[in-house]
Amino acid sequence: MSAQEIPLEAFHPDFVLDVNYPFDAKTATPTKNAQDDLKKLLASLLKKSFDFQIRENTLNSILVFVSVKEDSLVKYVNSSLALDYQYGITNDLRLLSSYKELENGTVVSYAEKARIIYEVLTKHPSEGGAGITVGSGDWSFVKSITAVGNLADHVNDLKEYGVNLKKIADSYDSSSFDYLRSKFGLSVAFFFEFLSKYTNWLTVTSFVGILSHRFLGRYSLVFTIFNLLSSIAFYLYWYVLQSKLALNLHVRNTSLTEPTNVGYLNALEQKRPSVPVYKTVLKELAFVPAALLSTGVLLLAQIGCFVIEIFLNEIYDGPFKKFLSFVPTALIVGVSPIIAAIYNVIIDRSLNWEQHPNNSSLKNSKLIKLFAFNFTASYVPLLISAFVYLPFGFKVNSLLPHIHSNIHYYVSDKIPVLDKNFEVNRFRLNGQFQYFILTNQIVALVLEFVVPAGLNIATRFLSQPASSDKTIEKRDNEVFPQEHDFLTLVRSYVALPEISYDTNYRTLIIQFGYLVLFGPAWSLGPIVSLIFIVARTFIYKFQLLSLKIGRVPIPERRDSIYPWDLIIRWLIVLSAVTSTALSLMYNRELVSSVSGSALGQIKWWKVVGITLFTEHIVSLLLNISEYVIRSFVASSTDAERLTDRGDVVSVDPSIRKEFINKTVPGFFETNENSILEISTFSNIIADVLTRSVELQSDLSSAQKKRTKVNEEPKAVSTSIETNATVPSTQKLSSSVEESKSNLKQDPDFGVNDNFVIAKEEETGHKVVSTIDDNTHAADKVGISVLNGATIPKDMNSRTSLPLPKAAASTSEAPITEAPTAKAPIAEDPPVTASKTETEQEITSTPPVIRQVSDAVEQTTNSSSSYSENSGTPSKKHRTLKKLFKKGL
Repeated sequence: MSAQEIPLEAFHPDFVLDVNYPFDAKTATPTKNAQDDLKKLLASLLKKSFDFQIRENTLNSILVFVSVKEDSLVKYVNSSLALDYQYGITNDLRLLSSYKELENGTVVSYAEKARIIYEVLTKHPSEGGAGITVGSGDWSFVKSITAVGNLADHVNDLKEYGVNLKKIADSYDSSSFDYLRSKFGLSVAFFFEFLSKYTNWLTVTSFVGILSHRFLGRYSLVFTIFNLLSSIAFYLYWYVLQSKLALNLHVRNTSLTEPTNVGYLNALEQKRPSVPVYKTVLKELAFVPAALLSTGVLLLAQIGCFVIEIFLNEIYDGPFKKFLSFVPTALIVGVSPIIAAIYNVIIDRSLNWEQHPNNSSLKNSKLIKLFAFNFTASYVPLLISAFVYLPFGFKVNSLLPHIHSNIHYYVSDKIPVLDKNFEVNRFRLNGQFQYFILTNQIVALVLEFVVPAGLNIATRFLSQPASSDKTIEKRDNEVFPQEHDFLTLVRSYVALPEISYDTNYRTLIIQFGYLVLFGPAWSLGPIVSLIFIVARTFIYKFQLLSLKIGRVPIPERRDSIYPWDLIIRWLIVLSAVTSTALSLMYNRELVSSVSGSALGQIKWWKVVGITLFTEHIVSLLLNISEYVIRSFVASSTDAERLTDRGDVVSVDPSIRKEFINKTVPGFFETNENSILEISTFSNIIADVLTRSVELQSDLSSAQKKRTKVNEEPKAVSTSIETNATVPSTQKLSSSVEESKSNLKQDPDFGVNDNFVIAKEEETGHKVVSTIDDNTHAADKVGISVLNGATIPKDMNSRTSLPLPKAAASTSEAPITEAPTAKAPIAEDPPVTASKTETEQEITSTPPVIRQVSDAVEQTTNSSSSYSENSGTPSKKHRTLKKLFKKGL
């Protein structure tokens, strides 16, 4: 049994590709580009030993389920293990000898298998991959690639344990971290581990913050020192933990084995010179002026809005003051996205120019560039209030007469403004900080989870008619009844937005920055943040496990949370400046409005001196601690490489590669599967074309039935009872059973023939037709003809299961074509191939190959093979089907 005959859940797909497959409205058939794209995709999959099945997704897209063959999967896993050994990630060369070792999950987890398979799908062909780049280049028609290999097990876990991560992990006799690592990859496991440790830090800081608020008040030096030391302890604890995890899990320096960036290799193919690492670093530094320019523009916009806000709130004294106070907020909200969009364009062009060798380097560079903008947007308003407005606000009093006279002279003398007694709002910084810690986080939760969910529902509702879902569901019940539940789950899952854990990290890190940079302004900030983190933890787990609000990203392997740990370090060093300065300047809550001086009762040189001293102490402490941790990790790594005789195993990749070649001769030789089973390939293309046209016909019929209630429908759905092919057109108007009995007595009826039941449009009577089993002479000898050679048929199914009622056709039996048109098709003479004819076809390959290739090209590309209105196969299409039978 071939892979096309196995039900999806028994087929065990590893991934599903959401592929655009648009229709031409004039011909009611898929566009030529859509058919060409599908052929290219299937050819690439077959070349890399992937089995696949195709199902409808929406009216203009299809789902391509892929599963790698067992022997090929073992080869791909062994290649990954050997690569890890070659580059020193592991020091033990362990290769699989059979698929059974892979099934146990002891050597390689599910997440690792998914990662390896995904790399094969997306790697550049020069590195042994299929080269599929989602949504870009020649693969823009591939909308997404989603891992579904663990979907059925995950649904069962949900039914039994709900979204309780601990209970699910306990059912696998593992910790939450190990469960997440084995099922979703190290990237997801690292995130939830970091979230757990960050919650612990917030819990301790919250307790101290409550005490400080109760007994010490705002800008407490005691709380400032504790907040700074606890943040350093949190960072160093995480630095040790992630280093230990990377060491124990053998994932240190995994970027060395990462596939090369496709854009980088495309540049090499175009004979553009490759860029050394040091030049990439220099190009990254060249981005600094662009970053300063973009953030400078945002800074000017923020300063402008700040000036307008001060004027409207504290100098303007006329009507509508409460409403006008919202103008600065509206301005900054409108300007910031525009600047951000321009900044993103600059980033993308800069990244293309830098030519990063792998995807992790590309992603990390982008994240750091983006955070420079996030920093300006998030923290600059508070910095302006803390170090401009509060210390120098008293100087506005001397400028009020000039402001009053200029407004009356240049604008209007009817605008009431203050001309004296301007008072600085000494609680401005506290109010802003409370807004960002409380109100802003509520808004962020709504924008991050509620709005996207609503937009997703609305988009799915408005993007296609409501009847289309029912039409697709109806066809599932008719054609793939045993797959209905699984297909419904996959369709809804693929439509979800992919979870971005970098976005989640950014949210946590920005919150962390508020607490360490401006925490002394309101020591209740940690307890408020803790409440939001508890809520977010539940949402993140629900997002991961529920399969309802987010699609799990492809499993990744990483040895740290870089660049987010680096950003945490930067924020801690900067907080040594900001939090220390705030406490020194305002610990007695004496600001310029009271003291009449820029820094209250403390000299400016004391503030600067103590702040710089604190910053240097913090930087020194972090550098020494990191050096000690790295030394310990390095010594542990060297100890792992010691043999029983005390020798050290070499980490030179070339020496290790030579050792692998001696152990497994010819291991690094690539033998691609360049032989494609053209029979299976062409039948699947034709099957997708037929089913798509039938789906459009069914939808058109449903729409006409709703608009013309009193008229007979133009087309009716066909109930298919088997997976056979082109129907003959003998029909009877008597009962179904009598018709079947009469047809069995026909001399052309074969023992393997089956029936199709349809309705005659004019009378509404049931019509019974026979379906030829299409047994070919070539099938009897078990060979396919391709490229002038006889190729044994590849029986690539993993499991031998009963054939579903209407599964996709196979190389042994061409595709099913159910009549969905106005009247039955005129009967064609039976196409048979005698033994002599078949032998001639096998021995004289070139004519046969040309004939089959022409048939495939015409069948998949010709839109005239179907009538425009009903999707009925035309005479030309039936002639092509005869060529399939004769040639294959």
